[in-house]
Parts: sequence; C-alpha cells; structure tokens
Amino acid sequence: NIPGFFEWWEKGSFTISIPDNQDAIQILTIHKAKGLEFPVVMIPFANWDFNSGRPNMIWVKPEEEPFSQFPFLPVNYGAGLQESIFDKDYEKEEGLIGIDNINLLYVAFTRAKHRLYINTQSSKTQPDTIKSVPNLMKQVLNPELNDGEGMISYGSRTLHHTSGQKADSHKNVVLNEYSVISQL
Repeated sequence: NIPGFFEWWEKGSFTISIPDNQDAIQILTIHKAKGLEFPVVMIPFANWDFNSGRPNMIWVKPEEEPFSQFPFLPVNYGAGLQESIFDKDYEKEEGLIGIDNINLLYVAFTRAKHRLYINTQSSKTQPDTIKSVPNLMKQVLNPELNDGEGMISYGSRTLHHTSGQKADSHKNVVLNEYSVISQL
C-alpha cells in the first residue's frame, strides 16, 4: 500500500528484492533505466537545472604564453572563463554539459512503451534560454496546449489490459499529499 511505502521510505530502507515476473512498480534512476522499456514511465521531478553537476575544474590546452609551456592546465571552472584566454574551453565545456543533459532526457523520455508522465515546474531561469528541463519543455512544447491547470497533454489516453483483466478492475489512486525526502 502507498502509505506503507512512504513509511518504509522515510525509515531509509532503500532496497528490496522483487522477482522479475512480479507485477510491481519499479523505482529506478534514469541511468539504471538505460536500455530498458516499461509500459508506463513516470518522471516525477523533471525540473533539474542544466547548471547542476558542473565541474569545479576543467583541463585546458593553453595556446598563449606563458601558459603554453604546459600541454594541459587545470583551471577553476566558472563564468569568469568567458572573459579569459580560456573562453573557447569554457564554451566547449558548456556545450558538453548541454549534450549530457539532452542525452539524459532522451534516455528518460524513451523508456515508455505506452505512456509517459512528466512532472515539471515553472522555469526559474530566463524564458528565452534553455538552461533547465522546464525551459526546454516550454520551448519545445506548444504552450497553447496548456489546459489552464499547468498540464500539457499530447495524444489520447487509452486503457491497456493484461489478459484476464476486466476494464472495471482498474482504479485510480489520487495522492493529495506525500512527503519528500530532500537528502538520500
């Protein structure tokens, strides 16, 4: 049951063993889901900033004296590099971070066989920039599809039944309130 799950989660017991043939919800990281496929996928927190997970330091190949004496140098990574002789290295790293985030989203969004549910929130960065998942989704999806309650839908919902199940055996569960653990 759902309340029992949340009680178990808050106690910090983060592993259970379920047989492969068990009809159950699986909770996986995006990385663990790579290569797998599921009938329904829910991404509850698609709201990360593309700036998160940036390196503190990058290795650069200096081309100007006196730094060119070294084949590679470690430099502190930050926006200040844009105004330095390492501006090309900064731009390259920014591009790689963007590609990593797009690849992560690709893996997350392509695991669903029938239905994909994505929960995100309003963007905190400038609307014309794509620096977060919410920004990207707002830029890519047509905002006119918004239903006025913060929901954008594509396609139509259909019920998929496994053999032997009747249509009336499906019940919706509404979670009005749930706790979230900020640190794992």
